Amino acid sequence: MKVAILSGSVYGTAEEVARNAKQLLTDAGFEVLFNPRATLAEIQAFAPDAFLAVTSTTGMGELPDNLTPLYSE
Repeated sequence: MKVAILSGSVYGTAEEVARNAKQLLTDAGFEVLFNPRATLAEIQAFAPDAFLAVTSTTGMGELPDNLTPLYSE
């Protein structure tokens, strides 16, 4: 099974959680895509069976800056 991990982080905590999740999933035999700045094209090319979203919010609930380009696509 292929899993894409989408990570959005302001101070790095959500990214660290995603990195740990990647290791756990890989150890369990999953094929994992994790790139905190992945583009829609990269995600589509990977063709995941499932997504794991690990993100924080900032300010008044805005997306973290590193997710904004993907969200805009």
